[in-house]
Amino acid sequence: MKPLGFLGVALAGLGAILLLTRKKAPPEGELPPEGELPPEGRVAPSGGWGDVDGDGYVTEKDAILVQEYLVGTKVLTDEQLRRADVDGNGRISVLDVLLIRQYAIGQIDTFPVEEIPPSVGWEYSSATGLIAGAFLTFGARITNHTADIITRYVTYYVAIPSLPTTWNVESRAVTLGGGGTQWVDFSFELWAAPPPGTTIEMWLEDDAGGVSGRVKVFA
Repeated sequence: MKPLGFLGVALAGLGAILLLTRKKAPPEGELPPEGELPPEGRVAPSGGWGDVDGDGYVTEKDAILVQEYLVGTKVLTDEQLRRADVDGNGRISVLDVLLIRQYAIGQIDTFPVEEIPPSVGWEYSSATGLIAGAFLTFGARITNHTADIITRYVTYYVAIPSLPTTWNVESRAVTLGGGGTQWVDFSFELWAAPPPGTTIEMWLEDDAGGVSGRVKVFA
């Protein structure tokens, strides 16, 4: 066996240094430590905007998912559609794809949806609730006082104050045109009719921080 010589020894030493200093990728399903970003993306902003695949980062992969949705080769969940609507207009379009790509490579630092004031012009009123045996119904009027089209993902909650449980029953996208008003209804079936005198609370919350009035009904 021939001796390595000076050059061979130097190269072997460099290889050992690179091997020792190379950082391992985080286990699958875990995020890299804070400050260590994947080379092709950035940490998702609060609210998960642009992070369509839910891995904690906004990357080219997220843009491709939205693009595939637009051409009909990919189905997205309601939560993924919410994250993909980064311009905040209530629709998914090529503009959302462009904005996600721009954020991923650092051309922009915020998405337009982040600049929409929470619940401005979005009003809940006339909330009502009923109970019939084990069946609950809840309704509320929502009004858009702005001139813009607004979409909010509204969630129906049910709670029995005597129990340490709150049920996130159903989420639904509600879109209102400028000056529009819509009555929304939700329903829920309890596991059994509650005992007489039981208090039940129902209300709505949306992804912009808006909350309807709480309605109490009595069994």
